[in-house]
Amino acid sequence: MSSITQPSTCRYTLSVTLDDDFSSTETLLRRLSSAGIVVRSWRLASTEWPGQTRLIVDLSGDRRQVFEIAAESAFDSRTILIDQATAAHLELAIITVDASGDRQDEAASLLASAGGQLVSLKDDHFTAQITGRPEAIDSILSRLAGLASVRSVRSGGLAIQLP
Repeated sequence: MSSITQPSTCRYTLSVTLDDDFSSTETLLRRLSSAGIVVRSWRLASTEWPGQTRLIVDLSGDRRQVFEIAAESAFDSRTILIDQATAAHLELAIITVDASGDRQDEAASLLASAGGQLVSLKDDHFTAQITGRPEAIDSILSRLAGLASVRSVRSGGLAIQLP
């Protein structure tokens, strides 16, 4: 009987508190990259602690290695590593819908009912944005595709629910 193991290389969001200077951020990002960790995106966020900033990194790599590198660089123990495959998170989608007349009205109404916001409107297409859980965005894109030609760009995780 064979056992199934979870792969050690997955997609994660790392949140770590660092000294409030760019050199500590640069050092951590260089260490992750040198170790073969793929840094997909990163952003800085303010904290309630003077002299500290929070670095949030979307990355892929070995979980143990990522956590060890982050823990060595962290200002304190507030280091969080979240598996994006299992953590609830929100995404942003920018959507262009090619439709006119009644189809355009129907598509815009469908998007609005799901919480989408119109960004621009032309005679033959419109652009909108929507924020939500990935499965909700998948659903609205699928429903829109039944009405018109749809193109979209998605942000990936913007916000995560802590375990």
